[in-house]
Amino acid sequence: MEQMLRLLRGTCVYCYHLKMPRVMINQYICKLRLIRCGLIQEAEDMDEHISLSASDKKKIADLEEEDEGEDEEDGNSDSKEIDAIIAQRNAYVKKCIKKAGISKSSSYKVKEKTEAVTEARRVLIKDLYSDMTKSKKCKDCGG
Repeated sequence: MEQMLRLLRGTCVYCYHLKMPRVMINQYICKLRLIRCGLIQEAEDMDEHISLSASDKKKIADLEEEDEGEDEEDGNSDSKEIDAIIAQRNAYVKKCIKKAGISKSSSYKVKEKTEAVTEARRVLIKDLYSDMTKSKKCKDCGG
């Protein structure tokens, strides 16, 4: 019940998306995919392997902290950079899963659950819930 309440608090009442920026949502999705496949170390090292310039890191930090929307010109250039970061993360996840020898169909099957995988997933979801409720303003629609 508590998890449902946290999800409702983290959802925008206008657009029904999470209030978090797309970059952060994609980061959690990629890490959860890797953890589901049992690749805990790769999930922890994901941020180190994604090649981001200092300006990209600064823009991501600004997106996470910013509560006010930007004008359209900055939004379009930021959108291209955000899409590039998301594409890099998705490619990294695919590369790690392929390197581990896990096929696309077997990555969705429930495998044996180990304590390390369960703990890593629990910690990641706990971080997700705490990050969801930080912002009062939606990063998607600005509501």
